Amino acid sequence: MATLYIVNATRQRHRIPLVLDSGRVTRFDVPSLGQEQMAGEFSEADKMRMVQHIERYGGLDISETHKTPPGFSGLAYRWDRPAKVAEIEGAHEVEMVRREKVSAREMTNAVKAFDGRARNIRGIQRPESMITETVIEETVPTGETPPSGGLMSKIIGDVSGDRLDIGA
Repeated sequence: MATLYIVNATRQRHRIPLVLDSGRVTRFDVPSLGQEQMAGEFSEADKMRMVQHIERYGGLDISETHKTPPGFSGLAYRWDRPAKVAEIEGAHEVEMVRREKVSAREMTNAVKAFDGRARNIRGIQRPESMITETVIEETVPTGETPPSGGLMSKIIGDVSGDRLDIGA
């Protein structure tokens, strides 16, 4: 029987429930930047069900995470041997880059939505509202791990003569 290792490349603990063939429910508690072994006491069908569960939520084989997949969730798996610390850390970096891209995209969408509210139906800026600046900056020095997402964003504008700050 093959051994399955469940890898967590995120900064949060994952508790993954699984309904076994016998109908019993078990839970895998995978620590942050760690892994959990799914050993011989589980059937091959249970292990395959766990792989399908991980893949459904954006998980991959740990050897595939270096390709910077767009939907990678930070969960991964490996058959027969544990993942190396360097592989887990590499997967964590890939997941953080994905989060930063999502943060930047969402900030851009927020700026566009704010700008859309500041214009009338013809696209002409309302005289009582104006975006004065938009700032998106990294908040963590290079080489350090960002707290969550790694980007700080702020929209500053004037609406009806009142200053409006939207920050994250």
